[in-house]
Amino acid sequence: MGVDTKTMPKLPLLLLFATLSGMGISAWITFHLGDKALQGVAQPATNPVQKLFDQTSPIAGESKPLVKFQPLDATKVEKEVRVYIQQQQKKQRPPQPSASKS
Repeated sequence: MGVDTKTMPKLPLLLLFATLSGMGISAWITFHLGDKALQGVAQPATNPVQKLFDQTSPIAGESKPLVKFQPLDATKVEKEVRVYIQQQQKKQRPPQPSASKS
C-alpha cells in the first residue's frame, strides 16, 4: 500500500475547490434569505430629525431659525456634576451620634 504520487497534488486543490464552492453556496443562500426577510421593510421617506428644524413658531407664517450646534462647556458640566454628587452624598449620610456623655 503506497501513496499514489499522481493524485496527491490534486487532493489539496480538490479540497480548496470544495471549500470555496461551499462558501459561495452558503453566501448565495444567506443573501437570498436576507433579501426575502427584508422584502416588506422600507426606510422612511423623510428624516425624523428634520421635524425639529421645520417647526413653525406660534405666529402664523413665521418659522424658527435653524438651531446651530453648540458644544457644551465641559468645565461647567463637570462643576454641576460634582455639586450634584456632593448633595447626594450629604443626603445619604446618617446623622452623627453626639459624643457627649451625660
